[in-house]
Amino acid sequence: MRRLPFIAAATISLLGCASAPPPAPHGYFLSDAGSAATPVLAQSMATDAAKQLASLHPPARTRL
Repeated sequence: MRRLPFIAAATISLLGCASAPPPAPHGYFLSDAGSAATPVLAQSMATDAAKQLASLHPPARTRL
């Protein structure tokens, strides 16, 4: 009898994982056609990310 609540909780937890929606598209999967991003878009995203990192954590001034 003491195992029944545990088994019920485990079953409900596993059912929640099985019915989860697919993850949202991100990164190279941002495209209307569903294909990979173009090299120009990838380069612009990388450049923007590097600028943001440099503004938040200036080179040679950040200690880890």
